[in-house]
Parts: sequence; structure tokens; C-alpha cells
Amino acid sequence: DIGISTACLPSIKSNSEVYGHVKNVPSLDGLPISGAVGDQHAALLGHACLDVGSSKNTYGTGCFMLLNTGNEAVPSKHG
Repeated sequence: DIGISTACLPSIKSNSEVYGHVKNVPSLDGLPISGAVGDQHAALLGHACLDVGSSKNTYGTGCFMLLNTGNEAVPSKHG
């Protein structure tokens, strides 16, 4: 026990469910807010790596290279 009440913690949600709906943005009111993107995946999108073969490195607690493989998952042959 580390003394943190579970009432303070966020609930666990799926990455593919509706979390709520947009409010107070006239052109988007009622639009479902759904899905979640991790920080590395969001960075890939945010840096416009939209074409198959485009990639991005992220540096922080580790170094990660992300590659846009398009609609096909490409499993690693090296681990």
C-alpha cells in the first residue's frame, strides 16, 4: 500500500471505445471522442509520417524508431 486512494486513479478503458462527445465547439458538437493513441504513435502522425515507408525516431527514456507500414502489420524478424 502506497497510500493512494483508488478513487483518485483513472478508470481503465479500451483503446477502441467512445469516451464521450465533443461539447462547446459548434462545428464539432456531439462528435464522438473515441480511440487512443500512445505518445510514440501520436508523434508519428504529428510529424506527418503519413506515407508508407516514412519513419520517425523518438528519444526519451529510450530510443525508438517507428515506421509507417501502411495497412499491413510487418512483424519483426529479429525479436
